[in-house]
Amino acid sequence: MTKFIAVVSGKGGTGKTTTAVNLAASLNNLGRDVILLDGNLTTPNIGIHLGMDAPVGLYDILKGKNNLSEAIYLHPSGLMIIPSNVNLEPASNYNKKLSSILLDLVGKSEIVIADSATNLGEDTLSILKSSDEAIVVTNPNLPAITDALKTIKIAEDCGSVVIGVVLNRITNNRLDIPVKDVKNMLDKPIIAEIPEDKKVQESILIRHPLVYSHPNSAASIKFKRLADLLNNG
Repeated sequence: MTKFIAVVSGKGGTGKTTTAVNLAASLNNLGRDVILLDGNLTTPNIGIHLGMDAPVGLYDILKGKNNLSEAIYLHPSGLMIIPSNVNLEPASNYNKKLSSILLDLVGKSEIVIADSATNLGEDTLSILKSSDEAIVVTNPNLPAITDALKTIKIAEDCGSVVIGVVLNRITNNRLDIPVKDVKNMLDKPIIAEIPEDKKVQESILIRHPLVYSHPNSAASIKFKRLADLLNNG
């Protein structure tokens, strides 16, 4: 049975897409059959992160122009990807169809990691309603944590089980809210503590997952531990 995991955040800049890409790549490296779906119908970023100018994307499937199989690509890292493409039409036109696309992925892989939009709009809700589990990505500052609290509530209202929080871009300076305080504020387990790492931007520049391009970097090690946790969970 295919497991659907939504990677969500109520705030931009938390590193949500970076988390989705590197979690999917790490699970793939562990031998799991994974598809990474760019479910962001507003501002898709998977293609940018991985250097994919795909001729067929998620919008083409939603419009009925192409079949789902035509939008599944093999990245050089070995990861299977369904990219989205930029479209100026309102995302709301396709939210209901997005749920049916997710259903069509059942049986096509063990795990589907869905990168959602950086908002709590209808496109994100469609992803959450179709996902078995959700991972909330946030940063150790009050605005991001406040948005994470809202995101957790909405995810649970959509029927998705929030398995934990990825606390990303930790600098360990005095301005960071301590991890134990974040855990208490969100009342969810912190399943990964990802440090701020300049290698992340380098990996995006060369269009590869961090765990593939910089496997020994500080953030990469943490992403791989997260994958180990989910793989053994």
